[in-house]
Amino acid sequence: MNNMQSSYSLNNYDSVFNEIITTVNPTSILEIGILDGYSLNSFVKYRQKNCKITAIDLFEKYKYKNANFEEIITKFQNLKGINIEYGNFYDYHKNCSNFDLIHVDISNDADTYRYAINNYLPIANKVLMLEGGSLERDSVDWMKKYNKPKINNYLLSIKDSYPHKIYEEFPSLTVFYKDKLN
Repeated sequence: MNNMQSSYSLNNYDSVFNEIITTVNPTSILEIGILDGYSLNSFVKYRQKNCKITAIDLFEKYKYKNANFEEIITKFQNLKGINIEYGNFYDYHKNCSNFDLIHVDISNDADTYRYAINNYLPIANKVLMLEGGSLERDSVDWMKKYNKPKINNYLLSIKDSYPHKIYEEFPSLTVFYKDKLN
């Protein structure tokens, strides 16, 4: 599964995903935002055999850079325990069960983070991960062009209430471990 578009591939986030999967040993994963499947592929590679993965995306319904539903299905069709479906980040949490690990990578900005903390952190049994969080990531062209609220400023405002770890290498990744929040 080479040639996957992902800013994660620039700094080999595969090893970061391996570290997190090994640490939390999830039995269920929710992947929100797929594009070409870079992080989904990492989760598949490092999960235990009993771990079920649900991956959702808007696919062609997303007006910016998007995943292709048929291509993703073809890429992952021969793997057991994976469910790929159309799903909207802003609605999916309303009708789903809890997941041990939830990963959100959908053109994140501070508003996405706020929504995820309020709606997905409560249903994450062990960890919530969100793409972004570094100052460098907040400075990407589309964040400036569309005047998106900066993630790092939001993280500074919640650091005492929601301890987190930021993997700083571009594109960065912010991780909230539930056991550190209790």
